[in-house]
Order: sequence, then C-alpha cells, then structure tokens
Amino acid sequence: MPKEDTRLRLLFGLLAAMAVVSCAAGGVLYYSTLYSASLEMAHKESVEKLTGVGRDVDIYLKWSINSVRILAEIKELTGAIPQGGGVAGATDMLVHYRNVLKADVCYLMDRSGTVIATSNHNSPQSFLGKNYKFRPYFSRAIQGEASIYMALGATSKKRGVYFSHPVGSLRGNPLGVAVIKMDITEVEDKLETLDSGIVMMVSPRNVIFATNRQEWMFNLLWQAPEPWQKEIRQSRQFGTGPWPWTGMTQMDENNARDANGHIYHMDRVPLSNTRGWSLIYMYNQDRIYERMVAPLRRTMGFGVGAICIIFGVVVWVMFRQANASIEQRRAAETMIRKSDEKYRGLVSSMADWVWELDGQGRYTNCSEKVESVLGYKPEELTGKTPFDFMPEDEAQRLRTVFSRIVEAEEPFSNLENWNVHKDGRRVCLLTSGVPIRDDSGGLAGYRGVDSDITDRKIMEETLQEHQQWMETILMASPGPMVLYDAVGTPQYLNRSFTDVFGWSLDELKGRRIPFVPEEEQAATAEQLRILIGK
Repeated sequence: MPKEDTRLRLLFGLLAAMAVVSCAAGGVLYYSTLYSASLEMAHKESVEKLTGVGRDVDIYLKWSINSVRILAEIKELTGAIPQGGGVAGATDMLVHYRNVLKADVCYLMDRSGTVIATSNHNSPQSFLGKNYKFRPYFSRAIQGEASIYMALGATSKKRGVYFSHPVGSLRGNPLGVAVIKMDITEVEDKLETLDSGIVMMVSPRNVIFATNRQEWMFNLLWQAPEPWQKEIRQSRQFGTGPWPWTGMTQMDENNARDANGHIYHMDRVPLSNTRGWSLIYMYNQDRIYERMVAPLRRTMGFGVGAICIIFGVVVWVMFRQANASIEQRRAAETMIRKSDEKYRGLVSSMADWVWELDGQGRYTNCSEKVESVLGYKPEELTGKTPFDFMPEDEAQRLRTVFSRIVEAEEPFSNLENWNVHKDGRRVCLLTSGVPIRDDSGGLAGYRGVDSDITDRKIMEETLQEHQQWMETILMASPGPMVLYDAVGTPQYLNRSFTDVFGWSLDELKGRRIPFVPEEEQAATAEQLRILIGK
C-alpha cells in the first residue's frame, strides 16, 4: 500500500473518530438544552395553572360572601331579632337557602353569639342554642364587617368555609349575624385540577387546611415556633391538635427540601378574599425529568448510536467524498446550534386578564391586563363581543362552539382561539369561563380568564420547522447515508445511497447490507461492537 494512502487512511480514521465525538457532544448539548427548557416550561405551566386555580377559588369565595349578604337582608331574618319573634319563619328561610346553595348549614346568631335559628335544627348535631362568640367570623360581623373564615367545625368536626354578615341595625349596631357554612370539597375540587405534584391551601400560620396529599391534612407545612403553636391551639380553628410538621424546609422563595433531602420547586399564590391564606404548589424536579425528558432520551438513544456508526463507516470507506461530507456536517451542526439557540430564546411570560360578559355576550368588565395582551384599554372593550377581536374565520368557528356552551349553560376551559392585537398582530389565547346566574337562577352571562399562549404556539411551529429541516438535510446529503434499527436492519436511506450501492429501501427491508469488504469485516464488527456497547 503506498505511503500516501496509509497516511490518508490514518487521516480519515481520525476524522471518523472526530465525527463520532462531535455527534456525541451535539447529542449531549441538545439533551441538556431540552432538559433545561422542559423544566422552565413545567415551571411556567405550573404558575399558569396555580394562578387559574387561585382565581377560581377567589371567584367562588366572592360569590359566597355575596350570597350571605343577600341572606342577611331577608326580612325573615331581620325580624327574628332582637325580640326573638318570627324564629320559625327564619328557620324555614335558612333551610330553603341551604337547599338552594347546597350549603352545609345556614344559621342566625344574636348579639351574644348564640344560635337562635338554624337549618340543621332537627339534626343530632344541631347548632341551635350553641354559642360561637369565640369564632372570629362572629366578632368581625357583629362589628359590621363581612367575614370569610376557614376552620374545623366545633360541633360537627367537619372542615368548612364560614361566610358571615351582620344582620339588621339598631342605633348603628348590628342586631345579629347570618352565617353560611360551605363544604370545603367545593374548594378541593378546584385543587384537583392540578394533576401532578402537591397542592395545598395553607393558613397564615402554615396549617395545611386542604390538600391532595391526605396524610398532610392539618399538618404544619414549615416547622413553627412555640408562640405560633400556642396561638393555633388557643384559636381552636383547627381542632385540638396535634399539628405535626411535614418535615419540609423552605430553602428560598421558590425551593423547599423534604426530610429525605429531595428538592421541590414551589409556587405560591395568595387568596385575595382571605387574610393571609394562600395556595402552594410543589413538584419534584426529578419527576418532571422522568415525565418529559426521559422518554425522549430513550427514544433517541438508538438513533444517535446509529448516526455515529454511519458517520464513521462512511468516512472510512468513502474517503474520496470525505471533504464534502465534513463541510456538510459542519454546516448542519451550525444550523442545529442556531436552531437550539432560537428554541431557548422562545421562553417568555404569559399575561392573563379577567373578564365578564352579559347575556348577549358583550364585555361588561375587563381587568387592566387586557391592555398588555391585546393592546386595548378595558373601556375600549365595553359593549363589544370577543368575536369582534378575532379574524373572520376564527370568529365564525368560535361562535359555533360558544353557542353550544351557552345553550348547555355549562362552564368551559382551555378553549384556544386566535385574536388580532390592536397593532395588527395575531395573538393566541387560552380561554376558560363559568356561568353567571341571576336571582332566579337563569343565565346572566359568563365570567372567566384569558391567558396569552402565543409564545407557546410559536415554539411548537418552530420545532416542527426544525424537524422538517433535518429531514431536508438528510435527503440533500451528497454522500450515501443509511439508518439502522437496533438489530442492524435498514430503516432509512437517502438517494445517494441508492445511486452508489444500487439498493432501494424496499429491497433491503428485513435484510442486512453486506457492503463491508471481507478482509475488513472482523475489524469493522469489533469497532461496531465497541461503539454500541455490546
């Protein structure tokens, strides 16, 4: 063999090894980028979901406090105190109100905190004659302030949300207090929409009042100092205890560690209609990895190995075409790197706004967030419909969908729709809403929230373009290329392979290609065995 050929073979052997290393490094870089982007996307999705749940809970609490305000103004209740007459009429009204609202119990208290009428008057656990003046919901309401209070029932031993409102007035002072106790399951159903991780409703002193992890119920999320525990015990808000510590330790604003050393990402959303209460959502980052990245890694493993093998064999055997192949590979790696940089740059924040529609589907109220989403001030939307801000074909599609929703008078969630920003650009929104009822129970409109998911849609389109681009690169390669499965059977080959070797993909289905010279087979088999780790 001429000396020049030996040197050339050695040179291209080194190039083959460099190609394999480059592919492996590129795979590691791509995997690392995908892992980081997946965690970031999971974080943004959790914040979006938690904010939506918090908004739903706040809407429910606001609706309930309005219900007790209406109850407190009914004449059957104002006439029952302070003289004590008309208690029977008040009892009938409380029973009726409980049935309409599907509440746990409705009751009326006089100025001393004693229950003088209640919807559960026939129950073995009747509140009638009980005195609850120690409850903050009574002390606040008797001073003229409506109140929301979450606690374990002193009599029923059941968790609930208490809504209280002052009743009547005598020389500027309330005559008594009307109370509606709602079952906590109304709130827990909303928490269940977060289908992974740990979601909790937590008191100002970090007592877990509602959660999808039942063993944490009435536990202290963080280790509490003795004065806090004494305050919890004296309030009787959460029973008589004990209130064990979950073992969680807060590391910083967004991270916590459990007793076994596992790290959890944490998001917190305050509840605006309560004093110091909040929703907290925790998830283990390792589980996010298993759910989002590991399946893709397992799927890509064989493909990456096959590509490395093909690059080495092609450069070693077809060395006269190596220079062109190397330049092509470098160009492809540059485009992949740019595509990865573009993918990382597509992570952006999402903006939400709350809205209300009347019975004709026209905006009656919008939060200030609409200006950052669509560019319009809230007052510019008043009297208009959501379809006025959509392209014509999208508006026609959404009218059909929304007509079915209105006809069924049912809530809806995660409805994707395209809108036109004030500056002319298209904005994709994710819309959810619940019906608004009038006094007679009829449909008076809808209330809901819109989230801007335009960036996410753009990211999906970019990834699809990247996949199409990779397929184009493989087809346009001047060198023969073939992809194998795990057992060495061809799965794909380009046009150059057919031109050089004469085989088509149909002819090679289920077969192995005997293209390695006989004198090179032993060495090639050993190299392949080392590369694939078998």
